[in-house]
Amino acid sequence: MHDRVLLVSGAPVSAPRLDRVLYGPLRGLTTVFAVSAETDPLAAIERALRMFSPTRIVLAGTDGTGDLTGEVEDRFGRPVMCVAAS
Repeated sequence: MHDRVLLVSGAPVSAPRLDRVLYGPLRGLTTVFAVSAETDPLAAIERALRMFSPTRIVLAGTDGTGDLTGEVEDRFGRPVMCVAAS
C-alpha cells in the first residue's frame, strides 16, 4: 500500500518519534509532503490539499490547545495523528 502523508510542522519534534509516526514499524512505500503550520495550521492544510492528496495527516509540534486533531479530521475527512514538540 502506498501511504501519502501530509506533515504539518509547527515546532521541532524528536526525529525517532517522528520517524515512527511517519513510516511505522512496517516500512512500505511512503510519500511525505511537508508544510509549515505557520500561525494557522488549518490554512496551511487547506493550501497543501490543493496540490497533494494525503491518506493521512500528521501534526508535528503544533499548538496543543483546543482539539486541533478533531477539528482537522472533521474539516478535511482524513485520519490525523499528533506528535508533541520535543
